Amino acid sequence: MPRAVRMTVCSGCIADFPHKEMYLVSRYMNRGNPDPKNMYSTMYCAKCIKKDKEHYVDIIEKPKPPKKAKPKTTKKKNEKNSKKD
Repeated sequence: MPRAVRMTVCSGCIADFPHKEMYLVSRYMNRGNPDPKNMYSTMYCAKCIKKDKEHYVDIIEKPKPPKKAKPKTTKKKNEKNSKKD
């Protein structure tokens, strides 16, 4: 059975996105009285990062790029290639 994709809600647009595509940002608890000791972290999507620059303080973690798949080689293929040389 395949694993389900972990979904996370964006704090800006309140839509579901895969967790690996989300940004972790820091925000002030009280925007009217910004205090660097009084902050929390939440998830933002790429669209809201560009649109809502005044609502978050700093990007803590950026999404990780997808891993490249390694080419599959078998022992027989490697032996055939070495015999040709």
